[in-house]
Amino acid sequence: MKLILLLTSIFGIICQLLYWPRLPEKVATHFDANGLPNGWMLKESNFIFSSVILIFITSVFLLTPFLLKKCPTKWINFPKKDYWLAPERKESSILIISNWMYFIGLTTNIFLIIIFHLVYIANTTNPVKLNNGLFFPILIIFLLISIGWDITLHIRFNKTA
Repeated sequence: MKLILLLTSIFGIICQLLYWPRLPEKVATHFDANGLPNGWMLKESNFIFSSVILIFITSVFLLTPFLLKKCPTKWINFPKKDYWLAPERKESSILIISNWMYFIGLTTNIFLIIIFHLVYIANTTNPVKLNNGLFFPILIIFLLISIGWDITLHIRFNKTA
């Protein structure tokens, strides 16, 4: 899953490069509740911003498991950490957490790529308008996955066997 997470970041940046020729010099990047643009960015800034977000998100979710292995247990805020991060369980617990981190990182990257695509479509239509009929369901699905991820992870690690 680590590789897939990395590939989604690369895919998202490639998409931004493919969008480049069709985008106007000033790109609508923020929209009101009706999908009408109310914030703009230069095309170059939009590319840099989108790429940096994908690289940052990917880096955070790829590096967190590594940091969990290296940092002292006292720095980790985790339910029942004394049990789950005891020397005999630490490696397997971190493996489980790592896979969960890769999953939510992958989900976040896919969400961002879809949003960036919706912004691209909005900027190549006349008049410029975000398709809220797609945006809000995608946002709700992402939030439900994130909440479900958090609850499941908490339930998984809130027990001691």
